[in-house]
Amino acid sequence: MSVRPKYGHKEFLTMRRTVHLVAWALVLTTTVLVGCKSAWVSSGLIYREQQGDYAKAEEMFKRAIDRSRGTEAIAFYELANTLVYRVENEHLANGEIDSARIKMKLAHDSYMKAAELEPEEYRFDPDAETEEERRVVETAIQSAYARMFNGAVQRMNSGRIDEAITWFDIAYLADPRGASGFEAALLRNQLRYNQVVDEGGTDPDPERLLAILADLDQLEVDSEWEASAEKKAELVNAKARILRGLGRESEATALYEGMLADDPNNIELLQQVARARQAEGEYVPSARLYERAFEAALDDPERDDDLRFEMGYFAMNGYVRGESYENVLRMVERTRQFADTNERRSRLARAKARAHYELEEYEQAVAAIEPVVQDGGYDPNNIEAWQIYYLALNQAGRVEESQAARERFVALRDGTS
Repeated sequence: MSVRPKYGHKEFLTMRRTVHLVAWALVLTTTVLVGCKSAWVSSGLIYREQQGDYAKAEEMFKRAIDRSRGTEAIAFYELANTLVYRVENEHLANGEIDSARIKMKLAHDSYMKAAELEPEEYRFDPDAETEEERRVVETAIQSAYARMFNGAVQRMNSGRIDEAITWFDIAYLADPRGASGFEAALLRNQLRYNQVVDEGGTDPDPERLLAILADLDQLEVDSEWEASAEKKAELVNAKARILRGLGRESEATALYEGMLADDPNNIELLQQVARARQAEGEYVPSARLYERAFEAALDDPERDDDLRFEMGYFAMNGYVRGESYENVLRMVERTRQFADTNERRSRLARAKARAHYELEEYEQAVAAIEPVVQDGGYDPNNIEAWQIYYLALNQAGRVEESQAARERFVALRDGTS
């Protein structure tokens, strides 16, 4: 069974560029009062805020809900506040993971029920820009999620992976909606994948991989989300990595193509998929995707030449890494018109010279690199260019010129030039 690379620490940090910084707004000492509250709610508040007995407070709020036949909004809201506190400060702290999961899900459901029963007081609006517009339920949900998510990141960064997985799981239950739930669930499963690879080595447990894949299959990305193309690529890459670990290469490839089927000329999406495949060491498939992005940029009058050069260069570089040198030469020619600086011209010339060298076309390699290294050239102090130059000259049988070029290379390398 083939094993794909694990998710590295830097990769996690790249994917999670922003840490959730919402403050924990469960203000237990200031209770929102909605009309008349029942005696059971009043008792719950006394147990919680005056006696610090959260278990008894939970019991009272649940009784209030039962006695009102599920119609007392404040009982649901205060129950949710109490449950969130207990999850972190009691259940997670004591290693009671199942209780933490059950109660965080109930907390989220209770917040939503409060908003449903009394929308004017508790309504939620995840797109609202201010806390006042969000009202108390949305603020509380986002705060509970942020608390759990940040706790998970801290544990992940300190190497406490089992705990991090649990906290990401609880963060998902705190707010399974939209991009927040997606991020928590994706990170949880990426950490689970790393564990399977760590423990299984070259023969990871297929049942555990299938369980992770089944979990990932439940995730979806809304095209309206911010950075939706990046999130789609992350999800597909996570699934494809597992499929390859199971030896199902064709299914992994089909996932990538399926993602692009509905929007084949989306440049941002093409870039994300290309990066994902490059991270897996699939350099030629990645280069083909960059070339598709290059072609899409050519056809889009709103795209500038800088983007066209970048996509063409990435495609060319992918072909270099994949040792597809005929394609390197082809992409150099396609990209040349957008190389409007000496630095860009130098990059293309070096790639062209290397391709000719690898194809054993040594005189062509010399001709390609000379515009870089000659006096007044594109980049006359470029060490890589001088190395290609002296090697190509040597292979072409031009020994004296090769020796002079090598001396120049050594001087540049050693800083004695």
